[in-house]
Amino acid sequence: MAEEKTDIEIRIAGAADASAVAVLLHHSFVSYRDRYTAAGFLATTPKQPHILTRLSEGPIWIAEQRGTVLGTVSAVSRGRTLYIRGMAVLPAARGRGIAARLLREVEKFASAGGCERLCLSTTPFLSEAIRLYTRSGFQRSDEGPDDLYGTPLFSMQKAVAPVDRSAAESNIAAGPRAIAVAQTCPIAGEIAANLEEHLRLAHRAAAEGARLVVFPELSLTGYEIDRADRLAFVEDDPRLAPLADLAASRSLTLIAGAPVRLGSRLHIGAFILFPDRRISLYTKHRLGAFSEDARCDGTVPPAESTVFEPGDRNPEIPVGAHTAAVAICADVGQPLHPKRAAERGAWTYLASMFVIPSEFRRDAARLRGYAAEHSMVVALANFGAASGGLAAAGRSSIWSASGKRLVQLGPSGAGVAVAIEHAQGWRTAAVAV
Repeated sequence: MAEEKTDIEIRIAGAADASAVAVLLHHSFVSYRDRYTAAGFLATTPKQPHILTRLSEGPIWIAEQRGTVLGTVSAVSRGRTLYIRGMAVLPAARGRGIAARLLREVEKFASAGGCERLCLSTTPFLSEAIRLYTRSGFQRSDEGPDDLYGTPLFSMQKAVAPVDRSAAESNIAAGPRAIAVAQTCPIAGEIAANLEEHLRLAHRAAAEGARLVVFPELSLTGYEIDRADRLAFVEDDPRLAPLADLAASRSLTLIAGAPVRLGSRLHIGAFILFPDRRISLYTKHRLGAFSEDARCDGTVPPAESTVFEPGDRNPEIPVGAHTAAVAICADVGQPLHPKRAAERGAWTYLASMFVIPSEFRRDAARLRGYAAEHSMVVALANFGAASGGLAAAGRSSIWSASGKRLVQLGPSGAGVAVAIEHAQGWRTAAVAV
């Protein structure tokens, strides 16, 4: 069947989509309820908490049209096999090619991640789904499981076409990505002390082989919104000299956060210091604000818009043979931001952030989803100690272009997480400093 040309978007789900996915699964299978055992139906239509657990295990895709979720599928990797689960399309949306599009997204993800086959289990009475799987190249397998809490099952599988890695390996040979996220413990307003911590962490990252180090949002001052005007940097600020010297001496690219004044406007900026002593600047596009719910993590600071202006500077950064894009915290909440970075040719997405404990799960799922959706390596740099009155979640992380977490630091304390690309994969290190 030809696919209908619509405005239906296929994207990676985040924690905020968990409830909609659970509702969709129930509506999609409720007409078959009497064909399942009670336990089998509950397993097929998991509730929101179980969907959130699945998000931590692997990607969930959704098909969405004007804010309504019409279809979904999820997957989990086990060795070289990618298992498909939770495949569903609302009854009213069937026959529009949505399920086939979802399956193709899963297959692209499997191929990019080096998987050799796709596997799924289905029940004999889901005849339309079985026809779709057969048309998509799946064949019945003798592998189990044979039942789901008493509901009969059978398995199907499909070989995954390997990606052509010759071009990628050539790029790696020309210049591999060697990136690090630095997790800092800022001292409020103490720029000199914070600079010393930056230098210490950057030295350690370089010793581990990193060639680019990204620090958290406002890393040089801490998340001190009330004092940002007094602490603000200028574009050619002499206080950046120690970082510029280190970048030149160790052939590093450093990305450090600070409030920055451009004319009469105050921005949240990320200074990009290159090995050739050039200094570029990214300015935060989308200003954020912690909700009252953040009180569970401390004192809620003022909204950023009360102090800062949104910016539009967005330079590209060479990373090995590729380019990278920068994001600052709330920028990542707008899916168009990483999408446009990928469209510009970025292979790496560097998120300089301040994430609190109550929001970490949501933000990590979102970044992992962007990695898989856009085939970009994604890095998250976060504070490892409280700042601006709020606790920090730590757990600075790097994800591969398939959405697999490569390395992560702990929930507190300073350190560096490093990922270095090789033709055979990635070498990683998580070092507390």
